[in-house]
Amino acid sequence: MKDTFVSRMRKAMDLRNMKQTDIVEKTGLGKSAISQYYSGKYEPKQRGIYLIAKALDVNEAWLMGYDVPMERNYTRYPDTEIKSENTIDTIAAHYDGVELTPEERREIENYIQFILSKRNRD
Repeated sequence: MKDTFVSRMRKAMDLRNMKQTDIVEKTGLGKSAISQYYSGKYEPKQRGIYLIAKALDVNEAWLMGYDVPMERNYTRYPDTEIKSENTIDTIAAHYDGVELTPEERREIENYIQFILSKRNRD
């Protein structure tokens, strides 16, 4: 059975020893919204998921209940590994020579894993 957003959010909060007020402070989301997510009344949209995952230092796909590692900067699966370590930088270079920060690289890698995990579920 797939874990729900709320069960994963609660688990991550317990592991990080965080309260709802900590999530409010770190995300900038409203106290009411966090309370509704925590109670399971509503699930956040994409932006909220991203902000909460970042605040909890967990992978967005994991937070959404997908069967991926909890860590944000996890090792790629062997069957979906990006072939070149410089692939992301090479792509970014086509955008006026943009240089990515390590955090931006991790976010791109996490997004790629999220897309690939959806493919594996379909």
